[in-house]
Amino acid sequence: MPSSILDETVDQLTSIIDLCIEEESPLGYFPALYRQVTLNVRKAVQNREFEDNERMEKMVHGFANMYIEAFHQFKRGEKPSLPWKIALESGTVNRIPALMHLILGMNAHINYDLAIASVNTAGSSSIKSFQSDFFKINEILGAMIDSVQESLSRVSLIIWLVDKLFRKGDEKLAGFSMDIARDKAWDMAKIITFCSEEGQNDYLQMRQEKVQSFAEKLLKDTKSVYRWVWKFESGYKPSTIIKSISK
Repeated sequence: MPSSILDETVDQLTSIIDLCIEEESPLGYFPALYRQVTLNVRKAVQNREFEDNERMEKMVHGFANMYIEAFHQFKRGEKPSLPWKIALESGTVNRIPALMHLILGMNAHINYDLAIASVNTAGSSSIKSFQSDFFKINEILGAMIDSVQESLSRVSLIIWLVDKLFRKGDEKLAGFSMDIARDKAWDMAKIITFCSEEGQNDYLQMRQEKVQSFAEKLLKDTKSVYRWVWKFESGYKPSTIIKSISK
């Protein structure tokens, strides 16, 4: 099988996962899940499932690098984008369960990073031609919701019960809906393409603040439930949960 730039992405995610296992850090939950998604995307590219497979390979590589760079910025004591700042800080400060760590990561990556990566890959003049593959990649990203629930349910009966509590018709999970996130990301991509450089900067700052605010609201609105879940989950080392998600 020919090599792919996504092989590099998988290797970088694996390095982050290994570091978090060594440090017993909850920051390893999101990359453990994201590596599985990247492997699925790589398989879809190899099976020629997109309209433009080479373009999608580059897009997913750039998309993943936005998270990877945010993680390393945070570890160096620098400031990543606001959505990643709250997601990564929550991994070291707040007593929240794995499920919320993953939702915060998805919020930052899909509600903010996805549109930027799409425009960077397609270019402003080609964004309309990108729509079909954009929605295809979101079908694969949508599998993250099921993966979250199935992986964590392997760890604890309590987490399985929370899975049943929050599972809705459209896979809305604790206030995070892939359908809504996908549509907002596509709208964001279209807006970026029609903005001037100054307008883009202003709009992206506004989006950062809005996505950060949504994360803050999630943490506040679910605080009582998730603190309760965390008490049961706290008996498991982060490395155990990371390895479960990685399966």
